[in-house]
Amino acid sequence: MAAVQVAETGKSGPSKHPTRPERKAPKLANGYTLEEGPPLKRVKTTQVRIGGKASLSRLLDMPPELFNEVAIHLLPMDLLSLARSNKFFRKLLMSRTSLQLWQQALGNAPEIPSCPPELSEPQYISLIFSKTCSSCGARVLRRMDPYLHVRLCNSCRDEQTMDISAFSPLLHFLPRSKDIKDPRYGVVYTLESEFLKFKDAEKQQIDKEALANWQNERYTQVCKRQEHGILIEAYLTITEEERVIELDALKCQRQIQIETRLEEEGWSKRDMDPSPANEPEWSKLTRQSKLITDRTWTNLYPKLVPLLESNRTYNERADKETRLRERTQKLYSIVSNIRHALPPLVHLTLKPPAEDNTSDEPGTPTPTVSSQAFSNEDYPDFKAELPFPTMAELLTWPMIKRLVDTDTSSEDLETNFEEIRDEFDQAVVEWREKIERDLVEIWNANQDEVEDKPEPSTSRRRKGKQNSKAIAQKTSARVTHASNPTTVLASHTPELVLPEFVATYTKLDGTTTTNISDLHPNLQLLLRADTIFSSKNSYYGYPGIVPQSFPFDSAIEDTSELMQGERWDSITVKRDDEAMAVAKELLARVGRSEASSSDMVALGLSFRCGRCNGTGLITWGNLVRHYATEQSQWRRAQEKLKAEPKSGFSFNNTHDLEPGHTKPVAHFVTFEATLDYQTELRNNTMMVCTICEKLGIRAEYLQYLEFESPIKEHLRDVHGVMAARCDVHFRNREHDVSLSDAFDSNKGSEGSE
Repeated sequence: MAAVQVAETGKSGPSKHPTRPERKAPKLANGYTLEEGPPLKRVKTTQVRIGGKASLSRLLDMPPELFNEVAIHLLPMDLLSLARSNKFFRKLLMSRTSLQLWQQALGNAPEIPSCPPELSEPQYISLIFSKTCSSCGARVLRRMDPYLHVRLCNSCRDEQTMDISAFSPLLHFLPRSKDIKDPRYGVVYTLESEFLKFKDAEKQQIDKEALANWQNERYTQVCKRQEHGILIEAYLTITEEERVIELDALKCQRQIQIETRLEEEGWSKRDMDPSPANEPEWSKLTRQSKLITDRTWTNLYPKLVPLLESNRTYNERADKETRLRERTQKLYSIVSNIRHALPPLVHLTLKPPAEDNTSDEPGTPTPTVSSQAFSNEDYPDFKAELPFPTMAELLTWPMIKRLVDTDTSSEDLETNFEEIRDEFDQAVVEWREKIERDLVEIWNANQDEVEDKPEPSTSRRRKGKQNSKAIAQKTSARVTHASNPTTVLASHTPELVLPEFVATYTKLDGTTTTNISDLHPNLQLLLRADTIFSSKNSYYGYPGIVPQSFPFDSAIEDTSELMQGERWDSITVKRDDEAMAVAKELLARVGRSEASSSDMVALGLSFRCGRCNGTGLITWGNLVRHYATEQSQWRRAQEKLKAEPKSGFSFNNTHDLEPGHTKPVAHFVTFEATLDYQTELRNNTMMVCTICEKLGIRAEYLQYLEFESPIKEHLRDVHGVMAARCDVHFRNREHDVSLSDAFDSNKGSEGSE
């Protein structure tokens, strides 16, 4: 047991400074006497002023037995702090006689691994708990290295450690660490002093047998040290995690204290939700591991007030926007249910074989083949939905705008919507009728100038139903005119065998009919497969030309214009005469001059171009666009060649629709053949025609390795190149593409889809 020797210190009162003897003399005007002069300054002294008796001195007065009894119950950190409190305790506790106290302190903390044999107990405890460099004493927050038994600052670490290969045989005899520096693959770290000590000890071995024995002992020591280091590392990790949990608990407790005091000051929970701009400063003030006292609150509260006011302004605006978004999403849900409940504009079912006889009803396609070869599984029912306003359109309607702008809950919006439901349904019908009138006006815009043209939609809005009847009469005559194919078209023998469908149409009053003649003349015209419009570099039939609604995604936090769709704008729409002429001719070639756009859309990806192999499987609408594009490119090439007659290029029109062409306009691929065809075209390379490039035309075709390549076929038929060579007449496209890109290079959007 350590003996405590307390040296008695002599106690003496504070020394008195020498004073000048009193001298009586007359005072001068400045208040001083003649002999005295100004008062002397206080004489400095080196004597330490002894204050009151410190609380620590009570330990000095304890009997040794009592002090030792207290010390053996201290934890390692407490004993270390006591040893560093003054010179007396440092000298006392760092003596050999105090070893038992340090061992007992470690015993009081059984979670700490035992002291390594390379360290003394005070050294070990200091490495664990002190936040100082074990070499220079500088402050360092890095934890001790459990394998090298050091705690170094950056400069000392760089000076005292060395790299060593993770595959070096020296690692059997040297302690090593991976984490004292930034980890690197194949590199570990050891102390340079350990390496030099190892080398010196190795040189001292006089013979091989002694060296081998020493190496075995050294290897055993290093293995035990590394194993013990694992235990120390686990303890340090657990301690750090516990400290993090403890600090988090203090931060949470502080935050609760702040929120409680703020509520007492009249602030709401929502005001304490910081805005993104205030988040860093708010967290800095509130997320601390110090509990709130009255004194700290006096200093903290004035700093929080500006942030609280800013939070309130931001959150009120954000909450208002959130309610607006919720109302908009609720409105979309309501109108979506209404839209899905509407009957389809056109409902097609595969025509059964029993009904495969020619119908006398006007507007019914002439059958070309029995539907017995086609199954309902391959051609299921097809529905073309009625046009319905997008959210962008609906939000401009006064009745809808009032609902959305009124700051209420989404539940109240649903109740309020039911009150205007009849008005809403009528507005949707009128909106749909207006679009049909706009499209008919656009279609009639290029008619012969001698024909009467319908009045613009602005004047029609003023005159109402009277003008609608007049327009219907004019349109009816033109529909009849458009429904009669020319003599040339009628002379064609159908080139393809296509499945037929039975169509059911929805009229304005909600009833249905299978006779297209029962529909309004405007709608009869718009539903034709050869009535095509273009908008924004794409082409459409009806109802595909009408903007489609975009569904809201619950993961999207804003009601952007993209998610609301687009509004109907007749200014961006025009009649596509080029595509209409091609469609009219192709429909006549396949025996479907009177087909509706829905009839052709229902066939899906079932067509291949009969004049080239550059399209792959495409829809009817894309087949029309393909022919229109090829003819347009041929005309551009002729103008280019005419301007440059010495170019030496040729450009044949392989896609003309004049009578007498030996190749069919298209091939119809059945459902089973479609799967086989797609398998054949898989993993082929997209090529670019360099001759078309020089003419300013984009032409891309696949190159097949096992059968005739579309790019070589194009060069032979269009440019007359019989022996096409790669990198001369065609080249590989720079990036990978899918099969659909074979047609994407020169197509628009599908008509009615």
